[in-house]
Amino acid sequence: MNNTILLVEDEVDISENIKTFLNLNGFEVIQAFSASQAFDNFDETKLSLVILDLMLPDMFGSEILKVLRARGSKTPILVLSALSEEGDKVNLLDLGADDYLTKPFGMRELLARAKSLIRRNEGFNAISEKGPFKIDQEKSQIYFQGELMTLTATEYKLLVFLFEHSGKTYSREKLIDKVWGEEYFVEARMVDVYIRRLREKIEVDSSNPKILKTRRGFGYVLDLSEY
Repeated sequence: MNNTILLVEDEVDISENIKTFLNLNGFEVIQAFSASQAFDNFDETKLSLVILDLMLPDMFGSEILKVLRARGSKTPILVLSALSEEGDKVNLLDLGADDYLTKPFGMRELLARAKSLIRRNEGFNAISEKGPFKIDQEKSQIYFQGELMTLTATEYKLLVFLFEHSGKTYSREKLIDKVWGEEYFVEARMVDVYIRRLREKIEVDSSNPKILKTRRGFGYVLDLSEY
């Protein structure tokens, strides 16, 4: 297993503390103190995780997120942010962050989230086809009935999970656990928001879904039984 983490943090003391702690727990840490250093190291090194501070001297971390995801990178990204409003957090996820930690944070929580993201990213099949869907995880692309879908990062992750477990019903709480991670706080109603967005993209009538169904009292299921 690759255990190399790129740490993008411009505050030297914070960077050194995180590096030391992760080193003690078996990870190799490459430090970058600016966006330019981050891109140089990202291009030259095979990474298991990027830990990204939002406030950097030469570029906002949100712009780095956009660039990395636009390149098609699947490397997990954990954002460090002082932003605590729900809207800010949702925006970061939609830009491509896999998780975030609000400053200040504890080192043990940082380690737990890092390990969780790395586990979730290990071992996937690059291309899968089932029913009307074709998923290319290497390129982070989903085709529906032959057409490339336009999805946010969170919509993509949710649809991939439901696709990989089609026919199985998952409650809101279980989807939060499986898609976002059990240590990640997401309100149950946010799951409904993302389900509604997906239905608008795959259903003929999103108010009467035939593919992404609701099992009342149980949860949601991607039903491909008719294909």
